[in-house]
Amino acid sequence: MREYSAVNIIITLAVGIVIISIIGIVVLCIVLPLVTQDTLTATVLDKDIYTTTNCGEDSCTSLTHLTVYTDKEVIEISDCFVLWSFGEQQKYGNLKAGKTYTFKVWGFSVPMIKMYRNSYEYSEVI
Repeated sequence: MREYSAVNIIITLAVGIVIISIIGIVVLCIVLPLVTQDTLTATVLDKDIYTTTNCGEDSCTSLTHLTVYTDKEVIEISDCFVLWSFGEQQKYGNLKAGKTYTFKVWGFSVPMIKMYRNSYEYSEVI
């Protein structure tokens, strides 16, 4: 008969919690774009490109943010693998101030930490 010590039980529980957490994060990353989709019709006021850099011990990584300021809210232009939308960033240059667009967006907006809803597709309103 096998005996279980308290240390073995704690290690097993810790591994289980880590595995469940990883699965939860993956599911959240897949589900979040699907459940927070919305359509926004807004007039572009301005647009901006800014870069954030994070440096570790060995290397640095940079992220480029394509930001659109509208009369309703601030939006970031990005691709979305889950929604199977690619190439929107290449059309960023076509956005013109003063024109009205319909943006398909997902996510949440938290302006205090520069987190904005992402637009995965947009078209000009004619």
